[in-house]
Amino acid sequence: MKTMFKNNDLTQGKIWKVILNFTLPIFLGTLFQSLYTTIDAIIVGKFAGKDAFAAIESVMSFQRLPVSFFIGLSSGATIIISQYFGAKEKEDVSKASHTAMLFAIVGGLILSILSCILSPYFIGLIKVPQKIFHEAYIYTFICFSGMVFSMIYNIGSGILRALGNSKTPFHILIFANILNIVLDLIFVINFNLSVVGVGLATLISQIVSAILVFVVLMRTNLDCRIYIKKLTFYKKYLKKIFVLGLPIAIQSVIYPIANTTIQSKINMFGVNSIAAWAISGKLDFLIWSVSDAFCISSSTFVAQNYGAKKHHRVKKGIISSVIMSISMILVISITLFIWSKDLAPFLIED
Repeated sequence: MKTMFKNNDLTQGKIWKVILNFTLPIFLGTLFQSLYTTIDAIIVGKFAGKDAFAAIESVMSFQRLPVSFFIGLSSGATIIISQYFGAKEKEDVSKASHTAMLFAIVGGLILSILSCILSPYFIGLIKVPQKIFHEAYIYTFICFSGMVFSMIYNIGSGILRALGNSKTPFHILIFANILNIVLDLIFVINFNLSVVGVGLATLISQIVSAILVFVVLMRTNLDCRIYIKKLTFYKKYLKKIFVLGLPIAIQSVIYPIANTTIQSKINMFGVNSIAAWAISGKLDFLIWSVSDAFCISSSTFVAQNYGAKKHHRVKKGIISSVIMSISMILVISITLFIWSKDLAPFLIED
């Protein structure tokens, strides 16, 4: 258990190696987090049919909009905490962590409520076919109702990563995804719940991951330890989170907005087109996972070293991150280009 609470000082060691070791769990964690919906789609595609698969995928881009915005906003918290950790400002690390966690809880609740209320309107706006409209709405409602737990997990894992711990969030995601797979199979195959079943499985898994990361933060002996009684909005840190996080949040939703616009046009062509577009999106996400992982790791690396006033490591770290990111993206792109036709049948039976 002690290893779960261990931090990693990114201001020491060979730069490329430190970044790579820190990035790999984040990359794998990003993949595992995306597996919530990917596994949902695969299982309904195999056992509940193409319509159920299309129902989930027809709203996927829309579902990513609010989540991407708040995750981008929470990145501001990770950067702030990383800077304070690098500067050895223990009290600032603690207060910023408590502010960020309360923001996750309050912001997540508001996001869940608003998203559930507005989802029927937006599902209609993106022209989901009437044939799968009801299933798409039910799945969206269930997923949106659990956004507060997704926010708690993402902020909690961001706090841990700020102190250089990228492995604990990854371990939690592994457990949550195994649970999600088991529940998906039980609900879809045994209880024949189709889209409702995979939605409930995802919700339960997100609740478990949120509880686990919160417990880790409450039991750690590091400066980011969370005490329920100390959860409060410290104006100084909340302002900094918004100043740094808002530009990232806006940038984070540009791609989902573009995809949602395209998705609304694809939806007009029916179930077959939705399914085909979804398959390409699942494979394409591998590339974006690399980019996102290096973005998170490099920002944490830069923040820690900036806080420690080791500016020479900042420039070298950025260059190393760009080179490694491009290299991995090229390898994945070439692999997908060659074997994409062989990978597609794993996602859907038809």
